[in-house]
Formats: sequence, structure tokens, C-alpha cells
Amino acid sequence: MAAQGGAKSPQDAPGTVPFGGTVTIFFSDIRGFTDYTEQFGDEAAYRILREHNTIVRKQIEAFGGAVVKTQGDSFMVAFTTARGAILCAIAIQRAVGEANRNHSGPRIAIGIGINTGEPIQEGGDYFGSMVNLAARICATADPGQILVAETTRHVAGRIESVEYVDRGLHELKGFPEARRLCEVIWRPPESIAPDKGPAARVGHAEDVAVTVQGAIGVLNRVLGLAHLDDPTFAPLIECQAKAGDLRLAFSRALSERRPINMKQAEDLMLPFENLMTLIVERGTLNEQRWEELEANVARSLGRPLVTAAARGRLSVAGPEQAEPAPTNLAYTSYLLATVRGGSYAEGVGVVLPCYWIYAAVGKELLRSGSPDPRYQRWIATYGGDDYAGVVADVITELDRVSHGLSDDERTRVRSHFQTTSRYEWMFWQMGWVKESWPV
Repeated sequence: MAAQGGAKSPQDAPGTVPFGGTVTIFFSDIRGFTDYTEQFGDEAAYRILREHNTIVRKQIEAFGGAVVKTQGDSFMVAFTTARGAILCAIAIQRAVGEANRNHSGPRIAIGIGINTGEPIQEGGDYFGSMVNLAARICATADPGQILVAETTRHVAGRIESVEYVDRGLHELKGFPEARRLCEVIWRPPESIAPDKGPAARVGHAEDVAVTVQGAIGVLNRVLGLAHLDDPTFAPLIECQAKAGDLRLAFSRALSERRPINMKQAEDLMLPFENLMTLIVERGTLNEQRWEELEANVARSLGRPLVTAAARGRLSVAGPEQAEPAPTNLAYTSYLLATVRGGSYAEGVGVVLPCYWIYAAVGKELLRSGSPDPRYQRWIATYGGDDYAGVVADVITELDRVSHGLSDDERTRVRSHFQTTSRYEWMFWQMGWVKESWPV
């Protein structure tokens, strides 16, 4: 201490900015609370606010957060770990969802934004750009949504049963450069798993596989859409991000042989199927049918996407229809023939190189990234921890089914794996040299 002749710490020196250690700042607020108050009155709004505060404070305490301040329906909370902040946000959203299911009146909807960094700390409060960024992220979050900064995602790392979805670059007020945000999927697309209740319709395994493969085909077509005038058309990019998430969930469910709730799967697929109908059959739909499809797509994927489809600005295969290159046709034909004609173990063995090599390529490309949001979305998906987990699951499944195979079948599985590994190399080479048919 100074009175005992000791030197002052750097933070005790006059004019020194009191930076603290790394913390994760969490903001939340009720969406539409002002409108709710105007519509239902102060007493009803106060009851909703008390219920909200009880839910939020209970989870903050459970996950070790410290409430920095509150203002009306908003909370600012500090966590010592990014993982704790994310798990707390998930617990809050789940608790709110449960409360809404048990509530017959108006429902609560909360948006949450999270950022990790080294803010200025003084008197139990936090200041600086990282705090401001957390607040802006919260303002960007939709009702029921959890958005986190890239730093938070990387610091938290992989969390079991949690998925991160890259939502692209966002222009945030007060920040000159766009910031990449990720959504925390706290109720992941695995919700296609069957409910525990008797109403869930699961279906026969072979029928489900055929249906899901058809759904993946539709999603692949959505992922192949292009805007003829604007390659960075944000509504289409966001739609394709959702399609990619759902395709991954379907693929994972098939590879892990999990039962699928067909009703939920059909509901999830409907907006994408309707979007493709609007695009492909635009000139032949009658007015009533168009309005039905338009309403569903607009509600699920946004009005701007419907407008682009109505104006004929969305193309199924870009400005020109692309013919499959020789390697592409040969590779996919080999995959389909093996999956349809071989054993289950052969099917897993033949597709594993595609999973594995995509992950390796994505991880390598993460080092440099891409300024094109379409390519960056691909890199973030296949180079991320979530997809690495999928690859690990497929490898584990192949190891599992390999036990007890005959020598002949084991040899066939190994041969398929080697063949599609070669095809994968040829596939990437095909794109690099822009392969086409020689005659």
C-alpha cells in the first residue's frame, strides 16, 4: 500500500483507464413491450414484467452471472465465462417458452445479445466498445433469438447439444465495420425428432428415408438459387442459411438412424417447397394459389424474397442452366448406386470421404475466409466445430457397423471409401480447372 511505502499499481495512477479482465457481457429485453403496454395497460404489463424478471434472475443466479444494471424490461449481465453466458441465455429462452405454453394470455418474447472482450470496469459497471457491441447485438436479435459475436463463439467453443449458425455480416449502429454474428440454436433443427406424445407420426424407416432424401433434394435446389441482379441479396442468403441448417439436420438424422417426426419435418419443409413452386411455376399459377403460397413464404422467409420471386429475379441455376461436368456426374452416380445397391455399412463407407474432406477443406479455408458472403457461409459451415462433430459422428457410426462384418464386405467398404476419396480429389480439381465435356 502507498501509506506503507509500496508502489501504486498501474490502475491506481491518475488518468489510467481501469481496464478489467476478459468478461462476457449479456443484454436481454422483451420484444414489443412498449406496444404491449399500450394495448393491454400498465397492470397487465407489470405482471408480464414481473414474470419476466423472475425467470431471468433465476437463470442468471443459476449460471453464475452478475446483474450489472436493469432498465425497464432490459437486463445487462456480466459473466466470467462465455460458455456460462450462452447456457444462461438458452435456459432463459427455454424457461420463457415453457411459461408461454402454460399461459393462456399474451406471451413473452425475449431477444438476447452476447459479446466477449476486455471492457473498462469501474464501480461494478462496465464501459467501452465491447459493451456497446453487446447492446447492438441484442437490438438486432429477433424475438426468441440468441445472437453472439464471433469472439464469444470462439471463446465458448463447442457446447454439447448447442449449434452455432453463421448469420453473416451485420451493419450495426456506431460501428464503422460490419460485424459477423452467430445465432445460438437452443432448440436445434433436431426438433424433427418425434415428440413423446402419441400424436407424433414417425413412419416406416424406408418410407422416411425416401421422403427425407426428397426433402434434401428440394433444399439442394434452394441452395442453388441465385439472384440475377445481386449476388449478395441478403434475404436469399438468409433463406439459404436456414435451408443449409435443415439439410444438415436431416442428413444427421439419417446417418444416425434417428426417428423423425414426419409432421414437423413437413411443416419445416413447406416454405422452401412453396418458394420453389413460386419460382418454377410463376407464369402458370392462378391468383388464388399464388396468394396462398406467397403468404406462407412471406411469413416464414420474408416478403423481400417473395417480391424477388414475383419479379422473376430468382434463378434456379443462375443466369445459365449448368450441365453436370463429367466428374460430377460420375461421382454422384457412383454414390447413388452404392447407397441403393449396397449394404448399410457400404453406404456409410462410401459417403464418409465427402463428410471428412469437406471438413478438412473448410478448416483450411477458415484461415483466410472469403469476402463473398456465399463462400464465407460455406467456409463457416464446413470449417466450424459443429460440422466437425457431424464428421466425428459418421466416423463413429462406420466404426460401429464395421464390427462383425465378413471379410468380403469389409473389403467392399474399404474399396468404396478409397474410390470416393479419389472422386473427392477429382471433384475439387474439376472446379479448379472448370472441367467440361470434351466432346
